[in-house]
Amino acid sequence: MDLLFRRNQTAGRFRRVQFSLWAKTEPSEEEHELLERYRMRDAILIETAQEGFLKNLVILWLALSVILSIVVRIQIGSLPFSVFLTIVFTSGAFFFWIYHEFRETIYVKDLLHGRTFTCPSVVALLKKEAQLHSASTYLRQVIESAKHWDGTEHVTIEPLPKERAWKMVRRG
Repeated sequence: MDLLFRRNQTAGRFRRVQFSLWAKTEPSEEEHELLERYRMRDAILIETAQEGFLKNLVILWLALSVILSIVVRIQIGSLPFSVFLTIVFTSGAFFFWIYHEFRETIYVKDLLHGRTFTCPSVVALLKKEAQLHSASTYLRQVIESAKHWDGTEHVTIEPLPKERAWKMVRRG
């Protein structure tokens, strides 16, 4: 498996420099077959809790839909249901795009297709690169272990010494 990085720097809003990092993994043919066989595309590689992100996005979407509906009703005089649905679905598609643009959770499919990450500084870019390298290494090892998932594995569990057994039982 190869990991590709492309770094970029652009003049951002208000003369602030923005950095972007594009990352993509290129699995070998055998690795690709295992990814498909065990349906790993939707597996989460890096999970980040973004408290309230989705909730705030939904609230913003609903508010925008209501405001646009009111504006259209004032302009046209009436609001046909089809226009209302168009407003709701269009604004919903826009916020769906925003969600996927700014979410921090990284799925396997993100790296298989390639994803661009926006970073506020070079330090953040390097941290994201290290995080993606670590996650890709982990994914590579999962794929390697998937080669041996078929069949039955025999594992012998040896009894622990009395003291360690009691400690383990007490911990639960």
